[in-house]
Amino acid sequence: MSVTIRPAEKRDVPAMAELIEEIERYYGATDADIQPLDERRVQVEEALFGSPPLASALLVEDDTGDIVGLACPA
Repeated sequence: MSVTIRPAEKRDVPAMAELIEEIERYYGATDADIQPLDERRVQVEEALFGSPPLASALLVEDDTGDIVGLACPA
């Protein structure tokens, strides 16, 4: 499998929001701990693409185009 690392784009927000939930569940979050998907999408979009952006993210995309990882560099 080959992967591509690239900066996040606005079109990636839905996939990023879903991946964040997967990561939270991996680390033990329960349904009660998980932020609703729509709220998470808004929060990700505001943080990465608001004015001014509060963060940046790099995405790992597999050879089928699926986002399989992310990093938010400091």
